[in-house]
Amino acid sequence: METPKTYISELTTDLNPCTIKVKVLRAWCYREANMQTTHRHFEMIVADEKGDKIHVIVNNGRLTFLEKYFKEDMVVLLRNFSVIPNNTSYKYTKHPYKISYDGVETACRSNTFDADAKPETVNRVCEIVKTQLALGNDSKVEPDSKFSALGADSLDTVEIVMTLEEEFGISVEEENSQNITTVQEAADLIEKLVEKKNAPA
Repeated sequence: METPKTYISELTTDLNPCTIKVKVLRAWCYREANMQTTHRHFEMIVADEKGDKIHVIVNNGRLTFLEKYFKEDMVVLLRNFSVIPNNTSYKYTKHPYKISYDGVETACRSNTFDADAKPETVNRVCEIVKTQLALGNDSKVEPDSKFSALGADSLDTVEIVMTLEEEFGISVEEENSQNITTVQEAADLIEKLVEKKNAPA
């Protein structure tokens, strides 16, 4: 079941679980002497489309994961995190809470802060993904479902993108296709390209 999206200003300890769409404003990491060379302590400051900011502590210290998902100026969806009091002596933001987050399979990239795609577009993408991956009727494909988690390899993803291009009459550039990892990302990009295609010259 998809968790509801909310804004940073609405976050409290009673609101879990939820999903927020945020831009990474600042990110930093450091490694202690006793840590593996592939691991780091990692923290960041993020902001939502309303401009509110919050401090995020990522407990999953895998460097490859951090470098992939949390680059500055990248927009990401975060979910399944804990909201904890921001009661340390030094505060990075004025928000009364901060986020403690393990990062494992609970983040996905998003292109912009644009409004989410219409439900009918998302549903059609879900149907196409299920067909392309030959998933059974009992298989759940939701907006935040990752193609890789559904069993898709790189070739499967290419075929999904090609089918979406044919279905919606659009052309997805290779650079954009590499950023499509979830149903929601695909649906958002489709509507953006359709709107661009239909815009007056």
